[in-house]
Amino acid sequence: MAKARGADELLNSLSGLRGTPLTDAGREIIAKGLASRVNFAAAKAAELVREFKLAGHCADLQDAFGRFLKAGDKGCAALTAAARAALELECPAEELFRAGIRHVQMEGSFGPPVELRGLSALGLVMVRAKGFMNHLADLLADPEPTARIGAVRALAYSGREDGALLLRFKASSGDEDPAVIGECLTALLQLQPRDALPLVERFLDSDEESLCEEAALALGSSKAAGAFELLKARYFPHADPQFRRVLLTAMATQRSAAASEFLTSLVGTEPAPLAAEVLKTMRIYRNDSAVRQALSQIVQTRNDPSLSAVFQREFES
Repeated sequence: MAKARGADELLNSLSGLRGTPLTDAGREIIAKGLASRVNFAAAKAAELVREFKLAGHCADLQDAFGRFLKAGDKGCAALTAAARAALELECPAEELFRAGIRHVQMEGSFGPPVELRGLSALGLVMVRAKGFMNHLADLLADPEPTARIGAVRALAYSGREDGALLLRFKASSGDEDPAVIGECLTALLQLQPRDALPLVERFLDSDEESLCEEAALALGSSKAAGAFELLKARYFPHADPQFRRVLLTAMATQRSAAASEFLTSLVGTEPAPLAAEVLKTMRIYRNDSAVRQALSQIVQTRNDPSLSAVFQREFES
C-alpha cells in the first residue's frame, strides 16, 4: 500500500510540473521519475525531459530504457517515451534505438505496441548507425502497419537514393493497408519530386478507391511541380462525392496560389451545395486575408443564405 501511495505521489508531482517554469526542485522530481521502477512514472518523466528539452538527461533516458526492456513495460509506455525523448533531443543513443527497432511485445487484448519500432527507426537514421538501411528494409515487412509506416518515414528522413528505390518497390508490390502505400507515395514525392509523379499518377487512377484517395492526399502534401495539375485534372463536379471531397482537401492542403485561385473560382461558379462544400474545405485559408476577402466578395455577390451561413461559420466565427 505504501509503495502504491508513493508511486501516486510521484505521478502527481510529475504532472504538476507541466506548464510551469522548471525549478531545481522540479529537476529533482524528473530525475526521480526517470529512476523509478514504475513505468508510468518513468514515461511521464521522459515526456517532461522532452518538453523541457533537457539534453543532459540522455544517459538517464538510456538507463531507464534498458531497465524496462529487462523488467517489462506494460503498453511500452516507458520505452516509447524514452525513445521519443532521445530522438527529439538528438541523443547519441544508438544501442537504445537498435534495441527498440527489434522489440516485439504482445499484450493480449491490448494489442502489440508498435510505435516504439517506428521511433527507433528514425533514431537509427538520425545517429547514422552502421547498417541502418538493413533495419529499415526489415521493418518495411513488419506484420504491423504502424511499424511499416514508421519504416517508410525513416526512409524518407534518410534522404538516400536507395531508400527511394525501396519505397518504389514497396508501393508497386502493394500492401494490405492503403495507408502504408499513401506514406510511400508521400515519401517518394519528398525524395524524388519529379520522378515520382508518374508513379503517383498511376495510383491516382487506380481501380481501388482507397488507393486513389491516398495518392490524392500524397499530392496534396507535395510542392512538386505538376502535383496540383494532376489533382485539378481529376476534379469533376459529378464525380464520386467521397473522392471529390478528398480532391478538394488535397488541393486546399497544397496552399499554392494556383490551388487557392481554382478553389475560389469554384465557390463562384458551382451550385450552392457544392460551393458550400468547397468553402468548408477552404477553412484552412481563414487566416489568409487576401483569400478570405475574395471569398467574402463572392459570397456577397451570390447572395445565397446557405453560402453566407457557411462562410460565417468557417471564416468569421
